[in-house]
Amino acid sequence: MFESNIQELESFLGNMAQRTKNLRPVMGMIGEKVVTISKEAFEKEQDPISGKAWSPLSQATLKNKAKRGKTQSKKLEDSSDLKKSIDYEASNDSVEMYAG
Repeated sequence: MFESNIQELESFLGNMAQRTKNLRPVMGMIGEKVVTISKEAFEKEQDPISGKAWSPLSQATLKNKAKRGKTQSKKLEDSSDLKKSIDYEASNDSVEMYAG
């Protein structure tokens, strides 16, 4: 009986080891989710973790935007380049996020 349980455990651990050799698909799913959450933060203009609203644009920033013909008051979206550049790179054991 004990021998049978040990064999089952060894088989189970062997299967788990095989399944975890390539975690790239899982890391990719994590990366996609973080990118989505980050881009949603731009839309909602709030911290993606705490939900706290971003600080309002200062008068100096609003004046600077007006001088350049930018009438929208979205925060961190002067050209949308930052938001568009959010991406990730997945490997077998990690996800690296980057922007810019």
